[in-house]
Amino acid sequence: MIGNAVPSLLAEVLARDIRIQLFQDDPLEEPLVLVPPRRGDPPPPARPEPVVAKYEKYIGGHADHPGTGKGPGALRREQSQPAT
Repeated sequence: MIGNAVPSLLAEVLARDIRIQLFQDDPLEEPLVLVPPRRGDPPPPARPEPVVAKYEKYIGGHADHPGTGKGPGALRREQSQPAT
């Protein structure tokens, strides 16, 4: 289990155990309420397909991004805006 289900389920498990320790109570017979239902087996993995020709130019090593506001898109926007 991952995501939002984990913290609340963990809290439920801990609360039940704390209840037993503090009140010397018997464990609850009821099942955990916050356990998500089983959803069956995941689908089989998809087969990789060949790279579309228009993306082949991105294959290989490239320089790291220069930083926020310094990439090619930001520079194009800066050049296309009139100076104030």
